Amino acid sequence: MMKFFATTLMSFIFFIPSGFANDGKLMLDKLRMDYNITLGDSACDELLYIDSGKDVQSMHGYPCYHRTGRYTMSLFGPAGTTVTLFGKHSFEKERGYLIIKKKDDGLVWILDLEDFPHREWFNSMATKDSGAYEAFYNSAPIFEQNVSSIKWGNWWSGEQPLEGTNNFTLGTIE
Repeated sequence: MMKFFATTLMSFIFFIPSGFANDGKLMLDKLRMDYNITLGDSACDELLYIDSGKDVQSMHGYPCYHRTGRYTMSLFGPAGTTVTLFGKHSFEKERGYLIIKKKDDGLVWILDLEDFPHREWFNSMATKDSGAYEAFYNSAPIFEQNVSSIKWGNWWSGEQPLEGTNNFTLGTIE
């Protein structure tokens, strides 16, 4: 497992353009369902990059959306960059959602999108593999397989992003 982390981290360092560090960008990879991950175990031949501010109402047209697998993610950008992955199209929350808020300028890398406490903020300090971040996970069955829409920034009011607190309209989404 450590060999996988080291190899993947090295590929980020050498092959990801340095401009990602200044601009928010989300990278998703869809892995095969086997949890014994080794290099090259992607269920998809492409990594999916989504620029900061580009909300995705439906991932139906994106590469490998319909393939079986589970998503992993990397988040680039300055401290404060915030993105939410929703388990249903149109930012609906019934199939879960995961909010990631960067706390520093380091690359945030999350291999298991479901490894967070339910409905509470979780703080992760920076490590050698990932930058510091906060996460809020509203769990749902097989969420990591069902990521279907993506929203940038804070879309909720108050401290807890719970039901009935949406601060966005669908008319502004592409």
